[in-house]
Formats: sequence, structure tokens, C-alpha cells
Amino acid sequence: MHDVDDTVRELSSAIGLPIYKRFSEEEAACQLGMSKQTLKRLRDAGRIGFVRISKRKLAFFGFQLAEYLLNAIEDTTCQDMP
Repeated sequence: MHDVDDTVRELSSAIGLPIYKRFSEEEAACQLGMSKQTLKRLRDAGRIGFVRISKRKLAFFGFQLAEYLLNAIEDTTCQDMP
């Protein structure tokens, strides 16, 4: 089983995302607030993990969505502000 670190667990808990629930592409895109096409581009670029269920069917675990969100956080500093 995938080892989920504490940061992913905390984020998942805070946003109500079950870490071991399996989401369809449509559900995952909805959870992330993006289109299925954007999710596909992220997947193709290797920026989000997924599980291949069959030749044509994919799924995403909650921890994969949480890991993507954590990796997508961009640091800003006060110097970036006008």
C-alpha cells in the first residue's frame, strides 16, 4: 500500500478528501476544480499520479489528488507584493 505522509493526511483531512477513496476522472477533476482536459494534460505531463484500471479506464486516489495540490503550491514572499 502507498505510504501517505503526515502532510498529505493533514491536507486531506482539512479539505474532506478521503485518502484511499478512488475517484473517476470526472470526479477527480471536479475535486480539483478543473476540467477533465486540464486533468488529462497534468496526467500526461506526469504532474499527478493515477491508477490504470483497464486499457481505457483511469482512477485517482484521494492521496494522489492531495499530493498534486501540495506540489502545486507556489511560494510567494512579501517582495513579490507591490
